[in-house]
Amino acid sequence: MAIKEPLSLDPRLRTVDDLAKALTYKAQVLTQQSSANTSLSHMKLIVDCFEFQIQDLKRHIITCILKIEQQDAHISKLPIVLTHMDMTSFKYLVDAASGQVTAILDWDGAEYLPVGRNFHFVEHLFGYMTRDGWEDSEDREVLGSFFHQRVCQHLVSQGFDGSDFTALEREKTLGTLIYYVPKLLEWKEGRAENSFSWERDDQNWSPARI
Repeated sequence: MAIKEPLSLDPRLRTVDDLAKALTYKAQVLTQQSSANTSLSHMKLIVDCFEFQIQDLKRHIITCILKIEQQDAHISKLPIVLTHMDMTSFKYLVDAASGQVTAILDWDGAEYLPVGRNFHFVEHLFGYMTRDGWEDSEDREVLGSFFHQRVCQHLVSQGFDGSDFTALEREKTLGTLIYYVPKLLEWKEGRAENSFSWERDDQNWSPARI
């Protein structure tokens, strides 16, 4: 079930705590170095093909990609966890009274990725969308700080350094881009226009000039 306002703080803290544990569960050492730069370069190529109606949005996306590319060696030191790739609020069950997460659904497509890659799904616990845009909840600072605190504690309890919030935030930003940019570019009539036809394989969109 989705967590909606208003709920008292304690149940939401419990939900945040349970998600922090789930998103760091059984962290493992990354045995084979991997780089996000290949997928980021592909994403930048695709974004460059689009003429955005909101130019600032395109600029912000490109800026994020460039910053993450510069931090690749830094974030590649993070441990890996089994990562749910679509962990929206509809993919886990929450007890309405206690806030306890009782089940996480639909693990098809889960991958072992650096911790933090799917942290962006927790954002909806810190606010909500309105017709005028995103609105932070009154308790966002408390909930956000508690989430990071519990993530740190869960990683430390497994023998990892949980204090590198910069790397975790970069990984979260990478996950946000990988999840939302393809969806954004699929909304051709509403968000972006382009001069390319599009072919898709199982993993990527590929531009083919008309």
